[in-house]
Order: sequence, then structure tokens, then C-alpha cells
Amino acid sequence: MQSGSPPPDGNAVGSERRRERRYEVELHGELRIDGACYSCQIADISGSGALVFLEDPPEAGSTADLWIEDFGIVPIEIMHAGEHFCGVAITSPAKYRDQLLNWLREEADARSPAAAADVR
Repeated sequence: MQSGSPPPDGNAVGSERRRERRYEVELHGELRIDGACYSCQIADISGSGALVFLEDPPEAGSTADLWIEDFGIVPIEIMHAGEHFCGVAITSPAKYRDQLLNWLREEADARSPAAAADVR
């Protein structure tokens, strides 16, 4: 039996495992799968994934496209699904990460109280 501390992520769950910044957002979108489009709300997003709320999420392992209002389309895989939500991973994060993160930073800056004060 070995002693010592467990690996850094050994007991981590959820957001404690994540290594990149996640942005809490209220974005409208569409989950597009098998030729159908489902309206959704994006509540949490990073350069590699998102938390999406919709009426009847597809099952884990499904591939789809996520259209994000004012940004565009990113290919995704459903990683887990609940009753009215799913966690998705961007299937080509290297292709979209920089553009998505720059857009998210601009959106966050535009919505900040300081930015609103500058508009006066």
C-alpha cells in the first residue's frame, strides 16, 4: 500500500476538475441534430464545452452542432444529459477555442457595469 496525497484531481468533481475559465452566460442558441433544430439556452461556456438547457436533450454520445446567437456554429458531442440540460464538449476545440474565447471576453466586457457606465 502506498501512502501520500492523492492525485490533484482524485476527488474533484464538476467544476473543480476544469482547468479553463468558464463564462456564466445567458445566450440563445439552437442544438441541431439529425436535421432537426431545438431551441436552447446556453448558461455556461468555455473554450472546450458548454452547459445547455433544452426541453428534451439528446442522449450522451450523440454528435450535433450548437449554433450560438451572435457567434455561429460549433460541432459538439453530448457528454452527459439530464432531464432538461446537457453538458457538451466542442469536438474540434483547437479550431474554435481562440475565436470563441475572444468573442466571450468581448461579450463579458460589453456586459460589465464598467462598460455600461462608458456608454452614458
